[in-house]
Amino acid sequence: MASAGGNDVLKKTIATYKQAIARANMRGALNMYNKIVDLCILKSDDATIIKIAHDCFVYLSPEMRYENLINTYEGRRLSDVALYFLLEQIRKRRYIQSFAPSRTLLTPHRRRQLAKTMKPEPRVFAFGSNTKHCLGIDTESGWYINTPNELIIPPVYKMKMSSTHSVFWCHDGNFYGCGEAKNFMIGPTLSETIRQPMPLDLQFRLDEYSCGFKVLEHGTLIESNIQMYFIGDFEKSKEYIATIHDGEFKQLYNHNNRLFVCDTFPELPITNDKLDDPKNVVEIKILGQAYVIKVYPGYWTELNPNHEKRRPVCFLLDGQEVTDIRIENIASSTIWVVHEFALYFGKMHMMWKEENDDDERNLDNYVLLIELQEYHTPTPFVATGVVTNNTDSVLMKCGDYPCLSIDHLDMAERRNRGKVHRMMFETVEKYMQDGANYEQYLVCKRRPLKEHNVDYLIAEAEAALETGQLSKPLEMDWMGRLEDHCRYANFFSFLCYAARPRIGTRIPKCFDMDIDTMTESRSFEKIARFRMKALFEEFERVNYPGTSVWKPTEFLVSYAEPEDDESTEGQYGAAAVRWSVQEFIEELRKYKNHANYCETDAVNWYIMDYLINTIWYAQDMYTVIRHELGFATDNPLVLFLQYVNQETLDGAELVFPSLDPRKVFETRMETNPNTVLDDPLNIVMHYTLRYRDLNLDDAYYRLTTSATFLRAQNPILLQYVDEGGNLNLNDVYPDDERLQRLIVQTHFIGHGVTDLDGCEEYYETFTALGYQLVHTQKYMHRDGYRYRGYLLPLPNFPTIPLVSMTPTATTNYQIASSEGSVVFINSDLRKIYSSHDFHHPLPNTLPAYLLYNAIRGLYDRRAVENLPIIERLALVDWYFEAKMLQAQLDMMKQITMDVTTRDVAHIRRLVECYPVYMHRIIAQHRPAMLLWPRVPLPNPMCQHVKIIIEMWPKNEFERRPRLPKITVVNKNGTKEKTVFRQVSNREWRKHYTCVEEHQTPRFSALFSSDFPLPYNYRPYRPANGTIAHPTVTSAGPQPPERRRLPPVAPTIVTAAAPPPTAPTTTAPAQPAPKPAPAPEQTVEDKMRIIMERFSEKRGRNGRRGRRK
Repeated sequence: MASAGGNDVLKKTIATYKQAIARANMRGALNMYNKIVDLCILKSDDATIIKIAHDCFVYLSPEMRYENLINTYEGRRLSDVALYFLLEQIRKRRYIQSFAPSRTLLTPHRRRQLAKTMKPEPRVFAFGSNTKHCLGIDTESGWYINTPNELIIPPVYKMKMSSTHSVFWCHDGNFYGCGEAKNFMIGPTLSETIRQPMPLDLQFRLDEYSCGFKVLEHGTLIESNIQMYFIGDFEKSKEYIATIHDGEFKQLYNHNNRLFVCDTFPELPITNDKLDDPKNVVEIKILGQAYVIKVYPGYWTELNPNHEKRRPVCFLLDGQEVTDIRIENIASSTIWVVHEFALYFGKMHMMWKEENDDDERNLDNYVLLIELQEYHTPTPFVATGVVTNNTDSVLMKCGDYPCLSIDHLDMAERRNRGKVHRMMFETVEKYMQDGANYEQYLVCKRRPLKEHNVDYLIAEAEAALETGQLSKPLEMDWMGRLEDHCRYANFFSFLCYAARPRIGTRIPKCFDMDIDTMTESRSFEKIARFRMKALFEEFERVNYPGTSVWKPTEFLVSYAEPEDDESTEGQYGAAAVRWSVQEFIEELRKYKNHANYCETDAVNWYIMDYLINTIWYAQDMYTVIRHELGFATDNPLVLFLQYVNQETLDGAELVFPSLDPRKVFETRMETNPNTVLDDPLNIVMHYTLRYRDLNLDDAYYRLTTSATFLRAQNPILLQYVDEGGNLNLNDVYPDDERLQRLIVQTHFIGHGVTDLDGCEEYYETFTALGYQLVHTQKYMHRDGYRYRGYLLPLPNFPTIPLVSMTPTATTNYQIASSEGSVVFINSDLRKIYSSHDFHHPLPNTLPAYLLYNAIRGLYDRRAVENLPIIERLALVDWYFEAKMLQAQLDMMKQITMDVTTRDVAHIRRLVECYPVYMHRIIAQHRPAMLLWPRVPLPNPMCQHVKIIIEMWPKNEFERRPRLPKITVVNKNGTKEKTVFRQVSNREWRKHYTCVEEHQTPRFSALFSSDFPLPYNYRPYRPANGTIAHPTVTSAGPQPPERRRLPPVAPTIVTAAAPPPTAPTTTAPAQPAPKPAPAPEQTVEDKMRIIMERFSEKRGRNGRRGRRK
């Protein structure tokens, strides 16, 4: 019956959605679409979601080129899963350059998170005008390419292009070119144009290497460490070359006489952009007079080599000003920039300042306004550069350098950047341990565990609501980030996150046992600790604490957006905190009525103890930091609350915990405390790493091992162990910051690569310690060669084996293989890693060579990283049967990090077999998998998407737009002199637009040429600026299957009524016919109207006007 009722609700919701589409009520349609997604998740129904998302896309596709769905229809109120399926429909049709759901599904922080966890596979995409095949796409010359096409070319370091040819400088130092051959090829070619990139035929000497290049309109200039080369038409290029370098170029006679050489070099590298280069300047016209200006990220100036006057520039993205941008290229009036790992383009317009001297020819009265629009690549790759020419040809580069493996140290450093509140679980645990020693803290009210129940938890949460702390506005800094003394709000928000179920039919996360499968402990206390620690780590990743307060979609639906002033922003954040606590209470009440509710579960007693202490800690943190109680300044817990919990780094957690035998063995001791190792784990190896980012604290790496393990890994290190069993690697290696990442990579990670810049100087040191330096990657960086690699033990190094094909003194335990042969391993490995009884035989499902690598991979990750993915999947299954849980999790994590888009089927199999493990591993280490062309999730996938996306980072720095103003009047009446004023999204256009622009339709005349639709399409534009919810009618296009012109009501003219006999009255007026709609105005028309208005104003206020 419940299923039938659910089907009826789904059918009614779909019917309401279709009615909204028929009436062109897109807000109502999106609202219904969101409800349909929630219902389909419970039913695990993908087909209905995909069909509804397809209908939404088809209806909105004409607007998506010009409008942002998030701002126009409040798409931020949609759930992440609903936006995900809509984004999938958009990505299937690459001709739509849409940025519709990206501002919510891919917030700037989430985009940064993707960039940290995805492989930067370097690729080059080309689109636009393919004049003379300058794009390198094999089509007819001159064709316009709407869809970005990937070029077949090695990893590119830099690229340049002219109107007729393009040149690529690759990471291996070679040059490739395409387009008009005479501009970059020395010898004869089969045709005048080269359709696809091919290597240049310029040959360097053995001791010569490239240092830079520059593309000219009629040739290519290349600089090496010995001389300079020019290929092309020198007569047409010599005037421009003279402005770069005044040296003499000599002609080298060849087949086509197109090669010239110069033995001297200019003062500046030729890769630097010249100030007067037409590709880097903009020509604008004001009152008919042309000005040439140069644009920078923070200002613009008139092109004058003798004088530079900085004037304000404002980059607007979705109505908000952004400053951290990198200008990549300027072509005509279009500027291309990179902002937060995304590529944007925009048109430049001069706008009149609010405070001015009424002189339209004075450039100081103008601000340069650039409204940015995001350009999506066909894949979620990181956009790192773009070049264009004056004929609308675009080359876009994704990825900085070739990366064959992951640099874990670089990821860890980037992950911990920012003003982030970490160690939330450790903070609460410290409070539970030490707070009871001081009677001022609420933890002194702590009850025995068996007295904990849901009613007691609800009562404490309601008491926190009644204190008034949650009504105090939260304070934020100028970037919109939460201030340090308001971090207590994160702990209240966590309560809501922990109490909400992952799927609507399940119990709250904190009482759900899915996370427990990732630990082998049987202790109720340790299971509860593991579960709460995992939830706190999820919340730290989801909320990105320190940036803002957690605001789920349900809160955004219930509460309107704040106004521009800071007090309203603070109240909005406080409302989000109160909503979280109220939602926490509501979810607990639902849990009491759930079929799986168990009041006597011992694990739940510990869970409720953690939750209650989280509530108390948040309240005590509020009172301590705000000095509302008389705590002694030397109180250690006060110091902890004020300083220790503000750490920006979460410590040095091992990427693969199985490399620490001590932690793995502690779990085994719970089930079998009588287990005795042949060689005790009594050697502590540690190292202190200084990050390159000086804002980060030092990381302390630590693991506990034994002498047997060290003899198998590197016996030379045993001589550095002191009497207390400490092995400090800081004393073993030289104190050089360039070596530190390599040391951690070798001894505490054992997987991936790291930067080897400067490590080659210590070749003898590595050899003395038994290692050799292996270069795996070569790439260009800042016009020089850089290398990545790792340390590998020297061949034939005298180490003892822990696994072998024949019995030895250290391999005394036998494992049978699937072939019938026997593999011998060290008995301590068997006792530490497998939870089977020691006399229980391990599975014999692997061949001997795979079994050998499976055991060796327990203490040496490089033994398995070169195995094919299909063989590593077999190792995962073997670890599962052998009850080696930590080894299984680490192998799944390593596979997830190493796979590419070609391994979709393997990841699908892992998710299908081990969904609980893979959900968390994907969300933490490779969330970009969900944006692959083929999603590596089994069907139906909506529940998998729901759980993984829920653990994505969601918050971003809430930037407020800052627009140029001279005088600001505060709410208290005081006036403030400032350059920028923070205003809201609703007000920013008032400072830059006039009445004529407000009345201009959203779409220019280019809309008809871009979308030649066979039916009448008029985008919905509300007359009063507001949209009635949920029913709004408009003359919009019908769904695809019923495309026809919308009905037009005829104009009815009524004849005048005959006058009555008495009394005499006038006839009613006839209704006036509606005027014809005004034609849509182009940007040039709007600018002309603005200039005419300014001219009229100047005439009234000018010298002649005042004389009249």
